[in-house]
Amino acid sequence: MFKAEEAVLDRFEQSFEILKNHFLKLILPAFLFYVWCFAILWALYNYFSVSLVAPSLDSIDMWSVTALWEVYSSPYVMMFIVIMIAFTLFNLLLIIPITLGTFRTIKQIIKEEKIRAWKNIMYGFENIFESFKTYWYIFAYVALIPAVLFIVFWVLLNYSLITNTSSSIEQLSIYGLVFSTILFLFFAIYRWQRTSFALASAVNENSFSKPNFEDSLKITKSNWWRIFWNFILIGFILSLIVWLINQPFKIIFSGNSIIEFTAIEGLDPTTLLMWWANTNINAEDIINSISINTDNYSYIVAFIEQMIQAFISSVQFVFILIFTFVFMRRLQYERTASIVKWFDEKSYIQL
Repeated sequence: MFKAEEAVLDRFEQSFEILKNHFLKLILPAFLFYVWCFAILWALYNYFSVSLVAPSLDSIDMWSVTALWEVYSSPYVMMFIVIMIAFTLFNLLLIIPITLGTFRTIKQIIKEEKIRAWKNIMYGFENIFESFKTYWYIFAYVALIPAVLFIVFWVLLNYSLITNTSSSIEQLSIYGLVFSTILFLFFAIYRWQRTSFALASAVNENSFSKPNFEDSLKITKSNWWRIFWNFILIGFILSLIVWLINQPFKIIFSGNSIIEFTAIEGLDPTTLLMWWANTNINAEDIINSISINTDNYSYIVAFIEQMIQAFISSVQFVFILIFTFVFMRRLQYERTASIVKWFDEKSYIQL
């Protein structure tokens, strides 16, 4: 049963208990999402980088001053960039119902209700457009004012440069751009932290309205540093655990294969091919080398590695959502208790 404990490690323990006791129902939707992401991304990277991009780079002199322009003007490179941007935007959209559904599953676990994991994911898809309201409130609260100021001063600066107006307007515009950037950084740190529970609160109350968003801000009042250090500590603990888990797999899957090496180290195969082009190695030889090394290590090994990474990422993602929800409930409990205490004291005084 859920208990609103005080210490951060108590909440960490509660989150771990929730994850352990309901592991499959919590992890499976997120795991399938990350499998989709890793599998498609890996396939796109290898297909474009090896089959299309590498041959198009063979005729480019990498030592020339126009090399970078020639690379990015290649139709295959541009097609790769456009597809990757579209893929990223689609995944950002897809993660919303997964997040909403997972929050609802956590809510059912804490309230000891019947858990309907897949219906909760459908709830996420049904409310994806409703959730845009909360995301808009977050954006407006965090970035709207700096963004408007930045655009105004940017337009003013360009107007002054085009029309050759007084330098005072140009200086004012530059100062305005600097100010709006600093303001955005401040809001991104301070106000973004205050919106940490906005989406969790919306799911908890089944309301994506502005009053609910404002209520989620109220529970963070006078708790900014506490929230900040809680998430810093949890982020550090999770990063350390993930790093320790990843080390054995890095050793197991390390080797001479370009595909394996880039998958582990996060390097862009296109960048490696460009670098090798400077050594006067023919692109066809590179492709043949990749094919040989891929046969040696096999796509099965690469697939296993991607599944492991998907599993680790899904566990990390779900644990952060659990901790966020548990922490929010703790702050709500404290706020409710303080209000009850205030009314009890007033009643006592009146008596």
